Amino acid sequence: LGGDHSISYPLIKAFKEYCKGKDKEPCLIVFDSHHDCMELSSEWPTHEEWLRGIVENGFPAENILIVGLRNSYRDEVEFLNKHKIKTISMNLLLNDLEETCDYIMEFANNKELYLSLDIDVVDPAFAPATGYKEPGGMTGRELIYLIQRINKMKNLKAVDMVEINGKVDK
Repeated sequence: LGGDHSISYPLIKAFKEYCKGKDKEPCLIVFDSHHDCMELSSEWPTHEEWLRGIVENGFPAENILIVGLRNSYRDEVEFLNKHKIKTISMNLLLNDLEETCDYIMEFANNKELYLSLDIDVVDPAFAPATGYKEPGGMTGRELIYLIQRINKMKNLKAVDMVEINGKVDK
């Protein structure tokens, strides 16, 4: 809990090793308004590159689902397409929240699940304490609904919640 999204890199790297040791298949669901797949600028991925770093470090890209996207950069979209990483845009998510949640849960079925939640997936009107305010996100109630459903999954093994910055809570 806390910090920017770069804390997810070592946590998910360790999660992948945990799954390998248990002979289990890892799954990563990311709630985020951004792709976080910028070109790596250093050996240690930043909050804008961490997901690319995870994929380049061997996490199975076909087991990654990003939910809530609404701010895209061409290079990142190309990276996602090249690696066949699945996404659910905010528009699709809100079209039918219950059905989309069913899809998310089915995607993670029979795999060990790591959930990474970037608070900017929520509209800044409901969660203003983040450094990257992206209008058009989920309401607090919609996020609670998704979390309550996913929390019932027996294969949910790890969660991080990031990009909360109380200094900008205005």
